[in-house]
Parts: sequence; C-alpha cells; structure tokens
Amino acid sequence: AINNPDRFPSDLARDAGRNPQAVLAFAGLREGMSVLDLFSGSGYYTELAAYMVGPRGRVVAHNNTLYATIARNGTAERFANGRLASAERILGENNRLALPAAAFDVALLILCYHDIYYLDGQRGWELIDRPRMLAELYSSLRPGGAMAVAVAAPALADDGVLIFGASRNTGLEIARVLAARGETVTAFVRPTSNLENLEPLADMVVWTYDHDESSRKVYHAVGDDPLATQRMDDP
Repeated sequence: AINNPDRFPSDLARDAGRNPQAVLAFAGLREGMSVLDLFSGSGYYTELAAYMVGPRGRVVAHNNTLYATIARNGTAERFANGRLASAERILGENNRLALPAAAFDVALLILCYHDIYYLDGQRGWELIDRPRMLAELYSSLRPGGAMAVAVAAPALADDGVLIFGASRNTGLEIARVLAARGETVTAFVRPTSNLENLEPLADMVVWTYDHDESSRKVYHAVGDDPLATQRMDDP
C-alpha cells in the first residue's frame, strides 16, 4: 500500500512523520475487510486502507462538516474520477454519527482522538459525548472487530523523561498512566492552559512560556524544581 504508484507526492512527503507502516501493522488491515476511518480529514489513511483491503473490501471515510470543510480541497483531489473504488465518504456530525451496527472489521481513529475533547461553538463543533460515541463505535464493529487509535507520540528524552504537550487531553491521559508507573514526566503547556488539570501529577515537571520583546518564546518552570532548572537551561 505504501509503495503504491498511484499515491500523491504530497502523501509520500508525509510518510516520514506519520510512520504509516507501523500504524497499518498495528491496525491489522487485511484484504476484504470493511474499515471505518473516523474523522478522516483529507483521506491520507483512507487511501492506504483502500489499497490494503483491495477491491473486495470497503473503506468508509467519515468527516463532520468542519473537518470536511477544512479538507475539501484534499478530498476533492483524492476522490476525483472514482480513483479509490473501494472507498466511500459519509458526513456525520458530532453525537449524530448514525453508524450501522456490526458493519466494520476495524475502526481507525488516527491522530484525531484529541478532538473528542474539543469544543468550538463558533465553528460549529459541539462537545462530543465521549462514552456515547465510543459505545456507538463499538456497536458498529463486527464480532472480533478492533478499534485502532493512534495519537501523536510524546517525546522521550535521553534520560527517560517523558515530554508532552499537556494542553492535549490525550497527552495528559498518557502522562497519568506513566506517572502511576513511577516515570518522570515533563510537560509543556500553553500559557492559557488550565493547570488545575495537572494537579493529580504532583511529581510532574511543568513548563510554560512567555514571549519576549522579539516574540521569542521564553520558557520557565511552574513551581520550583531542580530537575526543570537543569533540563531547561538552554530550551
């Protein structure tokens, strides 16, 4: 699938950062499967999944109105002239997906899981009822089906310290799990972030930033921690 000659050069350029080999292997896609690509955007993984499942399979590329609007140029090119015969598009708004029951072997949530925490009324994005959505996704899977979730990986420093953007709820969830295992966690947060969310991680090193007169980010620790001072002498 990754070496398919019909892939766009723009997709090939994204491969290094997305590591699709590992993602596709993790998802376990095979020929003949029925696959849901939730919040598929412009369809980078939709196309790869379509090549994986082949002509006997099916890929359903979901977007809501905001996703579809942002990705409209990319999807227009990707689906032009029926170039992905195994793929189809559906539009489903938050909390109104209306997915068919027992229809898919695999549901893909690739680099979109954080958006189920998102809320932007001005752009028409209502807060997602997360338990309801996950229950609907589960119901849409066939017996033995799988939900494959891929999120942006936190960075791991040489000394084993996890570094992540704590303003992402998915990053916070990962950090809580690792902190419970005794790992040291360093978080970078936006100045507007609600730091109360980080209180359960008492041993976490938290960094935020201001801007100097040249608009350069100047990082500083939240609280006093020798580890933070040592690590961030030269941010």
